[in-house]
Amino acid sequence: MLNEGGTEQEIRKDLETVSAAWERAIVSNDAGAIGQFMTDDWVIVSATGITKKSDFLAAVASGDLTHESFKGTLSRFVDMATPGLSQVACQITALTEASHLAPTSGQPTFL
Repeated sequence: MLNEGGTEQEIRKDLETVSAAWERAIVSNDAGAIGQFMTDDWVIVSATGITKKSDFLAAVASGDLTHESFKGTLSRFVDMATPGLSQVACQITALTEASHLAPTSGQPTFL
């Protein structure tokens, strides 16, 4: 987790560590492992709309959505710590991925 009260360099290192673990979970195509990184209100926003956590994980669990590669590069972060909300940061990342979404009816569109 994030190094509360740490220097910018320490926090950046923590974010990179957590991001690398998230990337490994995505490429594992294991919905349970991926879900451990998501809050209940997590969404993915794309040009085609918004997809909820439950729909994203259901697509992964069924095998309809798979990831061959997933790599983010942390370009910057903003420490957004507020009283009562420790360990809050906004991470801005450039993302490269290779994924496949099976063409099944009723599934949300992710990309």
